[in-house]
Amino acid sequence: MAFQSEEYWEIRRELLKANLIQTGRGRGGSVARTTEAPEKKIEVPKGYVENEKDLYKPLEKWLDDNYGHDPKESGDFFKVKITGGPSGHKRDSGQWSRPDLVMVQVNKFDFLQGCTLEVTTFEVKQHADEDDLRSVYEAAAHTRWAHNAYLVIEVPNAEYPVNERTTTELARFNIGLLAIYRKNGGYECIEKLEPIRHEPDPKELNQLLKIFFQEEEILQKQYKSFIGK
Repeated sequence: MAFQSEEYWEIRRELLKANLIQTGRGRGGSVARTTEAPEKKIEVPKGYVENEKDLYKPLEKWLDDNYGHDPKESGDFFKVKITGGPSGHKRDSGQWSRPDLVMVQVNKFDFLQGCTLEVTTFEVKQHADEDDLRSVYEAAAHTRWAHNAYLVIEVPNAEYPVNERTTTELARFNIGLLAIYRKNGGYECIEKLEPIRHEPDPKELNQLLKIFFQEEEILQKQYKSFIGK
C-alpha cells in the first residue's frame, strides 16, 4: 500500500465520523461519498453559474494569465489544465477522483543544481455549495498527491466574506482559498487564504502527473526534456 500522510488519514477520519463518506473496496484508503441523503435542489441566484464546470475555463484562463506570467517570462515550464470530467470530478460510483484543475510549474535557477517542481490542485465549487464542508475535505484530500491545494468558491464580489467555518477548516488542513467572481464581462480571482506546502508521496505525485500529461504527448516530451529526462 502506498504511504499516506497523517493529514490524509485525519481528513478521512473526519469524513467517516460525519457520515459523509464510506470506505471503498480498494486498497490504500479509498473512499466514496455516502448516498443516504439525496442532494438538495437549490435555485441558482441570478449572476451565478448553474454548474461548477462553467467556472473551469474562466479559472484556467485567470491562472494562466496571472500565476503563469512570471514563469513563462523566465522561460520556466508552466502549464495549467482542466483535469475534471465534463460534469466535474464526481463519477457515477460516487467516488472522488481527480481535481478539477491542476497546475504544474518547474523552475530552474542559475546557482542551484537541478530544478524545483510544484504541483497545485484546484477544487472548484459554485456559490450554492459555499457552506458545504465536504468541499473543504475534498480539496484537502488532494494533498496526498500535490504540493499545494486550493478550494475555489464562486462569490458575488472581491469583498464577499466567505463562511468563517469554511475558512477555519481550510486553515486547519493548510489548504488555500481562491474566490472567483464576475467582473467587467469576465472573471477575476482573489486569494483569500494562502496554502502551506505539502510533501506528497512520490508515487502519488507521479500518478497525478501521469493523469495530467495523458493524451498530451508533445507537452509530456517538453516537460521531460525540461527536467532532464
